[in-house]
Amino acid sequence: ERYILEDRNYISVINPYKEFFATNQIVKNIEGYTKKIHIYESETPIQNILSVVKYDDKISDYFFRTIGQFERKFKNVLINAICELYVHNSQMPNESLKCLEYITEIEKFINQYTIELTLNNGSTYTCLNKPYLIDAIQRNVVVFPKFATNFPNSLSKKGYVYNEFVLENRFMILKKLYDIGTGDKSSSKNILLQHYYNSQKMLPLWVIPNALTLGELNVLFSMLDMSTQKQICAKLMNVDITKIKEKNVSTFMGYVENIRRIRNVINHYEPLIPFLLNKTHLIKQDIDIINV
Repeated sequence: ERYILEDRNYISVINPYKEFFATNQIVKNIEGYTKKIHIYESETPIQNILSVVKYDDKISDYFFRTIGQFERKFKNVLINAICELYVHNSQMPNESLKCLEYITEIEKFINQYTIELTLNNGSTYTCLNKPYLIDAIQRNVVVFPKFATNFPNSLSKKGYVYNEFVLENRFMILKKLYDIGTGDKSSSKNILLQHYYNSQKMLPLWVIPNALTLGELNVLFSMLDMSTQKQICAKLMNVDITKIKEKNVSTFMGYVENIRRIRNVINHYEPLIPFLLNKTHLIKQDIDIINV
C-alpha cells in the first residue's frame, strides 16, 4: 500500500471509488445548481479502497477476454455475410471468390463524389463532396457498393430513414477499406495483412476486417441491407432468423457501441466499476451479447 501511488495515480485510485465509502449524502442547491455532497466517516483505510481496486481489476480482466472473443466472432460472421453478397451477386464471376469487386465499387463511388481541395500551404486534400452526394441521393441516382446499400440511412423505429449526418463518417470507412484493399500500407499496420501486401496488389475483402476497430465494424454493419443484418444477428445470437426483427437489429448496434465504450475504458486502464455503475442500464444487455 505504501507505494500504490507509484503504480496508479490519485485520480484512478481515490476519486473513482471514494463514493463507495460515503455513509450519507446531502443535496444542496448552489446558485441554481443541484450538487450532491457526500458524508464520510473520519477515516477510510487505504486497504478498503485497494480491495475495490483489485476487484475492479478482476472484472476488467474478465471483460477484456470476453469482449475479445465477441469481437473476433462478430468480425468473422460479418465479413462472411458481406463476402456472400459478392459471391452470389457478382458482376465479376472470375473474381467473386477473391472478393475483389468491392475495390472497383468503392473506387467508382469515391471518384464520383469527392472533391480535391487546395490548402493554404499548397498541398491538396481529397474529401467528400457532400452537397453533390446529397443531391444525387435525393435524385436516387447513386450506386452504392453492395455492402453499403444503407449508406445514407439510419435505422429508427420507423425503419431505415435518410440521415445526412452519417455521410462523412461512413465515407471515411469506405475510404479506409479502399486504401487498405489497394495496398496502401500506411493505412494499416496490422501484421496479418503484411503477407497480402507482399504477395499481391489488392487485398481480398475477407482479410480487411483485421485492420478495423470494433467501432468501424459496427459502422460497416450499419450500412448493410436489413436482410444481411438479420442474418448476422441470428448467427451471433444463435437463434432462427425468423425471430430477428428490425428492433433487434437496432438494439444490437446499440449493444456493440456500448461494448466498444466498455472496451475503451479497459484499454485505457480507467476504473471500470464506476463506469458500469453510471451506466447500469447497459450492463445486463451487454454481458448477454458478449457471452454469445
